[in-house]
Amino acid sequence: FLGTTLPVYRLRVQSTNRMSYPQIPLIDSDIVAYRSACTVPDEEPESYALHNAKLLMQKITDQFDRGLEQRGFLTGSGNYREKIATIQPYKGNRKDVPKPKYLQAVREYLVYAWGAEIVDGREADDALGCMQYAAKDKSMSQAIDCPSTWPARAI
Repeated sequence: FLGTTLPVYRLRVQSTNRMSYPQIPLIDSDIVAYRSACTVPDEEPESYALHNAKLLMQKITDQFDRGLEQRGFLTGSGNYREKIATIQPYKGNRKDVPKPKYLQAVREYLVYAWGAEIVDGREADDALGCMQYAAKDKSMSQAIDCPSTWPARAI
């Protein structure tokens, strides 16, 4: 489960005069948090889930230049889609599904150890889209890629 493909987007921005800027790894940290927490049984220690998160984040950041700033986003409270969903509740099919025991601990780890930003009123992937759009507004071109193949194992 930890070794499966994980969507991480590389935002490579270039000015219109062809000067190259470094790639900025944009990470949907919600996926890292869920994958790290849900693979650890409740009877196991929290440290296992935190270690999973560390391994996944290292796999992501190892694909980029050392010292490069990454931007990770976690979904916060509220979501505008809840207000506009009229036929069915937004993600209503998930309301009875329990969240992993260590999810909150992993989220906190991602914030404090990896600088993940909590975004309220929208989802983490919406924040990724906003970052990509912001590059467009600064008269920069961008290339976004999501690796289709990742190492077979996260360990």
